[in-house]
Amino acid sequence: MTHPHQHHLSPDTHDPPDQWHKHTPEEKPQSPHGEVANAPVIMLVGLGSFLIVVATIILTYGYYTWYTTKLLDQVEGQDPAFKQYGQEANARNTKLKAQSELQGYNWVQAIPPVIPEGTVQIPVEKAAAKVVKVYTQKK
Repeated sequence: MTHPHQHHLSPDTHDPPDQWHKHTPEEKPQSPHGEVANAPVIMLVGLGSFLIVVATIILTYGYYTWYTTKLLDQVEGQDPAFKQYGQEANARNTKLKAQSELQGYNWVQAIPPVIPEGTVQIPVEKAAAKVVKVYTQKK
């Protein structure tokens, strides 16, 4: 039951070569473009490009580390220039002044009728103790 197999060939759909493809013996042969590549130059360009990318990444990381460390020092108050000139210096000085006022004795500026004349400010711990004492005696 073996039948011989017939080969089916597809029809040739290419155009016949035109004048550009045909060269006369007098014409100088053209060199193929793919064989002109200079492998060492290509390798050097590729390696140089790679090194530029690596250097850019290292410089970016170094700058990021330096900048974030500087910001952290400013926030933590370890940078003397920032303490002197930064906006946080005013807030920090105001906070320290308010804390010292709360822990000491001071004359309070009179604002009648809310604050009578001759009012003295006492430390906040002693004021809290007096308030607790007054409220515990009322029971």
